[in-house]
Amino acid sequence: MDYGEEQEIMKRYSDGLFSQLHSGSWDGWFGAPDLRLIPPLAEKFCLYGGDDTIERARRWALAHRYLLADGPPSCAHGLLMLSCPKITKCCGGFDHTSVWVPYDEPWQPFILTHPYRHEVPASVLAYGEAHGLDVSSSGRRERADDPFGDGWYEGTLPIRLSGTLNMNYPWPLGTRATVMTRAFPVRWPEEAEVQ
Repeated sequence: MDYGEEQEIMKRYSDGLFSQLHSGSWDGWFGAPDLRLIPPLAEKFCLYGGDDTIERARRWALAHRYLLADGPPSCAHGLLMLSCPKITKCCGGFDHTSVWVPYDEPWQPFILTHPYRHEVPASVLAYGEAHGLDVSSSGRRERADDPFGDGWYEGTLPIRLSGTLNMNYPWPLGTRATVMTRAFPVRWPEEAEVQ
C-alpha cells in the first residue's frame, strides 16, 4: 500500500470516527473541508514553487516530521476546519502559505507563510492577534540564519503562526490530525535514508 492509499484510508477512517466524536451535523453545519495529511515523500506532496523549492520543503518536512495539510484553507479558518469566506485571502500579508501538522504533536498544527517582505507585515501581526495565534519569524530572509528552519522558500520571510484555540483546546484540525496519525501511523525513513 502506498502513502496515497494509506492517506485515503486514514481520511475515511477519521471522517467516520470524527463524526462519532462530534454531532453528526458538525461537518455539514460548518462546511468543513476534507483533510488529507500528506507525508513529504508522497507523490501528492506539492507546493507552489519550482522543483528546488519543493525539494527544500520536502527535506525540511522530513527533518522535522511535518505533514502537509491538504484540503482546509491555509488560514485560521482551516485550523478551525471551516471554509474561508474570502477563499484564503482573509489575511492580505500571506503569500506562499500552507498549514503543517507536526507528526509527533499533531494537535499543534501551524500556518507557515512566506511573503516577499523584510519584516512581518502589520496585517499578519493583527491577524495573529485577532485569531489567538502566536506570530514568530527569524526576521531574516536568508535560510542559513533562520532559527526555526522554516526559510526554505528562497527570497521570502518565513512567518509561523501557531497556538491553541482559546489557550485551552486544540484546533479542530489538530483534533482530527491526532486521530488520523494515531490510527494510521506514517512510516518515516531512517535519517540515513533521507541524506
